[in-house]
Amino acid sequence: METLKQQAEWVKKGWFPRDCGGNRICFVLLLTLLSGAVWTGCGDETPLNIGFVAPLSGPLSDYGLSSRRGGVLAVEEINADGGIQGRKLALIVRDDQNDPLTALKVDEELVREKVVAIVGHFTSTASVAATPFANAQKMLLISPAASTGKLTGQADFFLRVHNSHTSFASALAEYAYHSLGLKKAAAVYDLANQEYSENYYVAYKVAFEALGGTIGCALPFDSRNSPDIAATVKTVIASGSDHLFIIAGVSDSASLCQEMRKRGSDMKILSSGWARRRDFIENGGKSVEGVVLVGLPGADAGGARLAAFKKRFSERFGTQADFAAIFGYDAVRVLTQGLKQAGAFTPVEIRSAILRQGTFPGLHGDFSIDRYGDAHREVVFFTVRNGAFVYETPPEAD
Repeated sequence: METLKQQAEWVKKGWFPRDCGGNRICFVLLLTLLSGAVWTGCGDETPLNIGFVAPLSGPLSDYGLSSRRGGVLAVEEINADGGIQGRKLALIVRDDQNDPLTALKVDEELVREKVVAIVGHFTSTASVAATPFANAQKMLLISPAASTGKLTGQADFFLRVHNSHTSFASALAEYAYHSLGLKKAAAVYDLANQEYSENYYVAYKVAFEALGGTIGCALPFDSRNSPDIAATVKTVIASGSDHLFIIAGVSDSASLCQEMRKRGSDMKILSSGWARRRDFIENGGKSVEGVVLVGLPGADAGGARLAAFKKRFSERFGTQADFAAIFGYDAVRVLTQGLKQAGAFTPVEIRSAILRQGTFPGLHGDFSIDRYGDAHREVVFFTVRNGAFVYETPPEAD
C-alpha cells in the first residue's frame, strides 16, 4: 500500500495509484480528500501587523495622539467584524517625534516587524524623510495628513488620504484676491514642519502673484525655539500688506492674532488648516474673530457617517473627535479596503489594489485617490464668527 505522500505525488503527475485500479472515481475522491486536507491546514489565524506612526511626543503630539485614536477605533471595528479573511489586525504604534531621523529609525523597526503596511507619517516633514526608504523597501506608507507638494504626482509607495497643500494654497489665493479683494500679502510660517509650511507658502505666493497680487514680506520662525512673536508682528505691520497669511499650529497662530490686535492692527488674517482646532478659538478669544481658514471639512461637518463616528469615538475615548482623528480613521479604512482586494498581503499587492479601487467612502463623504496615490477631496473655507468656525460654503453631506 502506497503512502499518502506517494499518492499525492502521483496525483500531481496525473498518475493513478494501483489500488484504485485505474478507476477515475477513486482518483477524484483521493484528489478531493487531499485538497480538503490542504485547505484545512492553510487557515492562517495569525494577526496582520500594521504599523502606525505619528508624532506622539513634542509640539505636534496633540495631532498624533488624536490620529492614533482614530486608527485604533478603525482597527477595533474591523476586528469586531471578523478581521480580514479571518485574520485580526494588530496595530504596532511608533512615535516619530516629527523628526526625520527618528522617522527613518521607526520605519526600519517596523520593516523588521514584518508589517504589511504603515499608516503614517502624519506630518509632511516626516513623510518626505521616510518615503525614499519606503520606496527602496517597497513598503507602503498611507499618510493621514501629510500634504506636501514634494510627494505629489510620484509613482511611489507613498499614498495619502489628505489633499496636497497646493490645492489649498491655490484655492485660498483665488478667494483672497477675488472674493476678499486683497492685493498684498505678508506671510508667517513655522519651520517646525518645514516641508509643509515652507512649500505651502511658496504655493500660495506663486498662485497669488499669478493673479496680480504681491508679497510684502515672508517671515519664517521656529516654534521649537521660543519665537519672538512681537518682533514678527511689528515687521508684518510695517510691510504695508493688506493681509497676513499664517501657516502655523494652534498656539502660535492664536498668539500672532492676539499680538496683531494688541498693536491696533485690523489687517485681514488668513490661515492654513493647521490651526483649525477648537483651541485656536479658545486660546485666541476675540482676537481670532474674522480669521479665514482653508481646509477640508472638519468634525463639525454634516453627514450620517461622520455623526455616527463621532458618537463611537466619544464613547470609546471620552473626548471629542477632531480632524486628526477623522483622517487617522480614514487612512486605516483605506488600507483595509486594499487588504480585502489584494491578491496577497504584501505592500506591492495592497498598493495596487488601492490604486485600482480609486474611490473610497470617507467620513466626510466619498473621495478619490489617483494613480499616483494623491487624494482629492472638497476644499472649503471657514470664518471665525461668534466663537465658532462658520462654513462659507457648507460641505456636501453624504
